[in-house]
Amino acid sequence: DPRDQYVDLVTHGLLNSGAYKDVDDFINKIALRNEKMQCDINALQPNYSILLLTFEDFVAKPETRMRVCEFLGVSYVEKSKYFDHTQSSVNVGQYKNYPNQDEIMLIEKAFPEILSK
Repeated sequence: DPRDQYVDLVTHGLLNSGAYKDVDDFINKIALRNEKMQCDINALQPNYSILLLTFEDFVAKPETRMRVCEFLGVSYVEKSKYFDHTQSSVNVGQYKNYPNQDEIMLIEKAFPEILSK
C-alpha cells in the first residue's frame, strides 16, 4: 500500500534525505515504478506464471499464504521461523494514524486502482 510506504519513509526520516523529496515526488516515482512493473508483467506472462497479491492480504489471510505456497510447490506451515504475520501486521494501516491526511488523500487520488480496501 503506497500510503503505508509513504508513512514509513516519513517515520524513519527518509523523506527529503533519500530517493523522495516530498509527497509529489513520491507519487511520481511510485507511478513510474508501477508502470515499469506492469510492463514487466505483460512481457513475462505469455511464458511464465505470475501470482499477484498484496502484502496486506499475505499478512492478514492464511489462505493467501497457502496460495503462495501452492503456487511455489512448497508445503504450507502456519508457524514459521521466517515469517510471523503478527509482527508484519503492525506495518499494515499505519497511514490511518498519520497526522497529515492531506498527503494521504493525494496518494489515494493517485493510486485508487492499487489501494487495498
